[in-house]
Amino acid sequence: MDPWTLPAAGLQIYKSRSEIAGLLAKLDNQLRGEKAIVAVTGMPGVGKTVLVDHLAGPGLKDTYRPPGKSRLVERGLRRAKDLRLNFRTIPGQASPIRIQGLEELFNAKRPVAGLIHVVANGYSDVRADFARAQLEKEMSLEDFRTAQCQAEIHDLETTLSYVRGAMTRGHRPFWVLVAVNKVDLWSSDEALRKAQRHYTDPDGEFASAMGNFVNQVGSDNVQWEALPVSTWSSAFRWGDGQIPSTLDREVQLQTLGQLAHAIEDHARA
Repeated sequence: MDPWTLPAAGLQIYKSRSEIAGLLAKLDNQLRGEKAIVAVTGMPGVGKTVLVDHLAGPGLKDTYRPPGKSRLVERGLRRAKDLRLNFRTIPGQASPIRIQGLEELFNAKRPVAGLIHVVANGYSDVRADFARAQLEKEMSLEDFRTAQCQAEIHDLETTLSYVRGAMTRGHRPFWVLVAVNKVDLWSSDEALRKAQRHYTDPDGEFASAMGNFVNQVGSDNVQWEALPVSTWSSAFRWGDGQIPSTLDREVQLQTLGQLAHAIEDHARA
């Protein structure tokens, strides 16, 4: 099935939380062993921590609740059959901690095995109430999302500059997976097609940024793909209105399963 085509409610491959947990357990059994570091990057408010919590397991528990703003480099561990995936989530805020985290991660002696770069199709949460209020006065939701999508491209290019530097020193992340998060906010067929074009069309700005990176490091040295995912239902508030979350939990878990399969494929390549 095309990962950019969401299933209709009631026709999901994964019928329950236990089944997605079984998928992740299967991934564990297949990958347990050698330690591999996976960088997780992206702008503030795109859902990096919640996504990693779900990939690592804690997010699948009934008692799970999303944490607040991340200010430090976060760590998560997946134990698997022939690989241990060590997630290093870099804060999205432009701060000395973020810069230090990127420099330490990509300049370390142990190379980074891969990169999960999280985007949100413009639906990045603004968690500071004052900043949100000001933005709501100055621009419409459409204008805000357009600006955020442009900022995502700049953030991607900044991140890839650290990856490229590491690769020239022999530290070679050989895959980049763009996790297009919060698909529950834009799950209509038309919105999915538009997002797919934005993130994967070679003539688009985002995919062009990835293409430039591939050209610089060599197509034999890196693989990349973009996949939609949703891990947590939450409406997006803007001004007096809001965009509702439209996917039920079962479909969200299927998108997570698709992402888990992609991580497996790239990690084992």
